[in-house]
Amino acid sequence: MNHDHEFLNLYRKNKIVICCGQGDWENAMILLKRAVAYKEFESADSYYMLISAEVEANENEAALYDCDFFLNSFPNSIYVSRINYLKGKLLFSLGEYDEAIVVLSDFCRLYEDDQMYSYALFYIAESLYAGYQYDDAKNIYERVINEFPESPKYAHSQYRVDLILQRARE
Repeated sequence: MNHDHEFLNLYRKNKIVICCGQGDWENAMILLKRAVAYKEFESADSYYMLISAEVEANENEAALYDCDFFLNSFPNSIYVSRINYLKGKLLFSLGEYDEAIVVLSDFCRLYEDDQMYSYALFYIAESLYAGYQYDDAKNIYERVINEFPESPKYAHSQYRVDLILQRARE
């Protein structure tokens, strides 16, 4: 590839970073897709940025596809745990609840100390809730409440438990 190629210049001038910093996820995604099309930029870092931009732009199917590519191509990357979490959350977002439960459960088994652990539990519970498995969902929500009181998912979990208890009373 010519070193004066427009994509190289865009990459060098940090256009992608500027787009991400300004919340212009669609343009960031376009620039990143162009960049990773070249072997020189086909890296774990580039794909992680691409997946992040796709998630922010609500391009969930594309992000899920790229998660699979990432996990196959970069199995030793420092981003593997985050990509596994994102894959599970994307499956949840796409309504693939059973698959989301499997992926997020694997994430929880492999990455017990990860900062996204409580989030993964929450989305497992949400997947169970969406599948009308209220008792199982309640147990997982209660884990979030009891084990992760500082989690941003604490209030959401408490709300769901209250809904499940109210439903049981009615």
